[in-house]
Amino acid sequence: MELPLKRSVYGVFMGTIDKESAQRIVNGLTALTHPQALTGSIHLFLHSPGGEIPEGIALHNFFAAFPLPLILYNCGNVDSAAALAFLGAKERRASTYATFTLHRCAMSIAYAQPAARMKEYVEAMLIQDGMAESIYRQVGLKLTAAHWDKLADNDNLTFSAKEAMEIGLVQQIEEFRPPSGSVLFPL
Repeated sequence: MELPLKRSVYGVFMGTIDKESAQRIVNGLTALTHPQALTGSIHLFLHSPGGEIPEGIALHNFFAAFPLPLILYNCGNVDSAAALAFLGAKERRASTYATFTLHRCAMSIAYAQPAARMKEYVEAMLIQDGMAESIYRQVGLKLTAAHWDKLADNDNLTFSAKEAMEIGLVQQIEEFRPPSGSVLFPL
């Protein structure tokens, strides 16, 4: 008796990383691990301006522990929290014209807050900055002293696909091109 063939699956995520989108991504990918899904590898198109750092870190950890081959493609821009998530995948690719932006945490305060609350926000941002730096080091990003200085000065680091490959953000430059007849699933 022949075993059923496992198939590659192609997904698309475009949007901000927040609680709802992170949950959608986790739920969608988790469903593909069911034995009846017959999933081989998962190829995920990603385009995101970033969002919430805690959700980006949670997705990073989820991608790193994902039990099936997961290939992420930056097909536009992957910034901030989305870059942290992206770094969780073992296989990372970028479209020719993709960009990545890394930066320290920031927070917008829309209305007056008591000093104690502001102190809590600052402490949380410093913790999140430490987590992001730890991820950058853990995955082996080859950031120069000048890069680290820019991050320390709260400047953005933006990398082209070619530069991203040079520093280890991606392993290769490759377009997201599902084979003819593939069904794309939205996340």
